[in-house]
Formats: sequence, C-alpha cells, structure tokens
Amino acid sequence: VNSNSLNTQVVGRQAELLVSAAGCGGWDLGIAITDDRQVQALNRRYRGIDRPTDILSFPFHDMLHAPGQLPKVLMEEEKNLGDLVVSLPYVQRWCEDNKVQLATRVPELVAHGICHLLGFDHETDEEYRYDLNRTLVT
Repeated sequence: VNSNSLNTQVVGRQAELLVSAAGCGGWDLGIAITDDRQVQALNRRYRGIDRPTDILSFPFHDMLHAPGQLPKVLMEEEKNLGDLVVSLPYVQRWCEDNKVQLATRVPELVAHGICHLLGFDHETDEEYRYDLNRTLVT
C-alpha cells in the first residue's frame, strides 16, 4: 500500500503515546497499514463479514479478567496488546467523504483499536466514545 500520504513514523509515535495513556506503557502494539482487499479477507475470515472496514483489532491475549485489566505475564515477550490492521484506502475515502484530515482520523482509529485490544467493546458510537474517554483519562 502506498502510505506516502500517511507519515507512519508519526502514527507509530502517536500509538506509543496512546498505549502509555491507556496505562500500558512498555506493552507492544503492532500496526499494519494495508488495503481494502487484505482487510476484507481478514474481516471475512475472522468476523464472517465479507466487506472491508477501516480497522480490525486482533488481541494477543484472548481472555482479559475485565476490560482494561491487563493480564499478569510471566515473560517480557507476553507484554503484547496485539495487532491493528488498517485499510488506508478505506480510511482515505471516509476522510474525503467527511472532510476530516487523515492525520486526525488515524489516531482516532488507533485509539479505537487499542480500546478493543483492552477488552472494551461497543454497540454504538456513543459507547465507543465513552470507553475511549474512560480508558485514556483514567
């Protein structure tokens, strides 16, 4: 994917700050910037939804005791939140349609993905915003 319109170094730094703000400093987070085709294939395989989306979250730890509560790890290698997979073309289209800068939207999506990796889920955008604010403020 041509990510020239997205500064991946900035995204990486923003992700580090978001992970730290969520109380997970020192934990790894993988971010893959890809295209609609790859995200659609992952969405179909893991969620049974045969269409692309903006971001998918794949937690490293399947079972958290409670949302936001990190598991106790025995080895440093286990300090991994998981992976986020972003379809850059999907996000670019959304930004164009909604007149939002890519540099604004991508950190929002990364924060959203981190919430999912920490076990927060939502049925509505309002619940998502509440979870995000609660995670990043507390």
